[in-house]
Amino acid sequence: MTDIDAYVQVAAATTWLSEHIAFPAAWTAAPDGQQAAALIEASDSIDALPLKGCKYDDNQSQARAFPRIPDRAAQNIGTGEINFQSDEDYSEVPQEVLDACCLEALEILKQGSSGRKDLREQGVKSFSLGGKLSETFEDSPIPRLLSRKAREKLRFWLAGMVEAA
Repeated sequence: MTDIDAYVQVAAATTWLSEHIAFPAAWTAAPDGQQAAALIEASDSIDALPLKGCKYDDNQSQARAFPRIPDRAAQNIGTGEINFQSDEDYSEVPQEVLDACCLEALEILKQGSSGRKDLREQGVKSFSLGGKLSETFEDSPIPRLLSRKAREKLRFWLAGMVEAA
């Protein structure tokens, strides 16, 4: 398979998911073409989020939102010290973005087979089956990822997220 326009290629995603997810059945059951499509959709979803900072190469040559330079030049390194980083430190797509892409692609495959994703895209806010099973979808004007774990991975990069002190 040729390279795809996504943050992660199929082989790398397969490796990451097998090492980090206990039961990636939706991923392993999907053919390569569906895996590739899910990774592209996941990358598109990440790019659609309200992100902090600016593209590393802020011209037309960088199609994706990452690599990216954060708003702050200084980063707290967890010890109370401030670590000033240069722009070159952000020249690669961060690992948390690659991880989030894998997690979101897995969730796309899971929800795609359940029909939940289609319902959300059609604007359905809630549904119930026989009065015993119901689900309500979040109504948010801000683009969101399907995977909660992927959102957590991207917390640093999401605009409007407040960081705990």
